[in-house]
Amino acid sequence: MLDGFDYTIPADNPFVGMDNVRPEIWAWGVRNPWRFDFDRETGWIYMADVGQGAWEEIDIAVASGDYGWSDMEGNHCFGGAPCDESAAPGQMNADNMYVPISEYSHDQGRCSVTGGYVYRGCEVPAWDGIYFYGDYCTGELFGLTWDGNNVTEHGVVVESGHNLFGSGIDGYGRVLFTTVEINQFKEPIEGRVIRIVPAQ
Repeated sequence: MLDGFDYTIPADNPFVGMDNVRPEIWAWGVRNPWRFDFDRETGWIYMADVGQGAWEEIDIAVASGDYGWSDMEGNHCFGGAPCDESAAPGQMNADNMYVPISEYSHDQGRCSVTGGYVYRGCEVPAWDGIYFYGDYCTGELFGLTWDGNNVTEHGVVVESGHNLFGSGIDGYGRVLFTTVEINQFKEPIEGRVIRIVPAQ
């Protein structure tokens, strides 16, 4: 028991029974995952991992996968560590580390990825399968489509003008984001829930 709750480790966790590895671990080499989406159609797990100071990344999480931190930040060697930067998006590199399906730099005021969700609504059929995510600092929302082997980048799809804090989906499969406004004392003072909709 842990704080009054049963504590169990799934028997099929990849490191159960292995020496020198905690059995709770399912994947590793991540720095600060900020929001996951378990896509209900494909079963893929989209993971937005916040970088240290230069690169933000989107990964497809797999059991026992190593995502490179702290040898890599995105698909780039970090802190002088030697690494292989030649793998294709979402593939394992020569160091047995999975590289992101997408990444972006801190150029243009971007600072921290906020993971989102795959659109599975019926309001806009053309959006089916697009993963929407954003940047906390700029409030930009991006889109990408992953087919299991290749990624199609849709670029900036919305400029919200707000700090993007969280995300979710509604009962119709439409993608939502939460925002927060910060005052000069770094305190939250106002928040919103926004929904991605077609241009009017």
